[in-house]
Amino acid sequence: MAVKNGKALGTEANVWSTSERKRKDAERLGAFDFALTSQPETFTRLHRRFDFILDTVSAPHNYNAYVNLLKTDGTMILVGAPDKPTRWSPFH
Repeated sequence: MAVKNGKALGTEANVWSTSERKRKDAERLGAFDFALTSQPETFTRLHRRFDFILDTVSAPHNYNAYVNLLKTDGTMILVGAPDKPTRWSPFH
């Protein structure tokens, strides 16, 4: 839904996933770009590219890697609810 809403609002909605399986769904929903987070070069390629990240992942994951994808003064909203606490070091 976030991709569809983002596209309807005129944004370049991107989808990130750990596996290739979601690429076709992302394209069907109108994603501007699809990236595999299981590939380290993805984080280098997307470094400081985004103004806004909507993180919907409900499993524990490395938030720090995603914070580094934000531009200065970018915003990251977390809507997933992992069942375990996650380490957070935004100034890493």
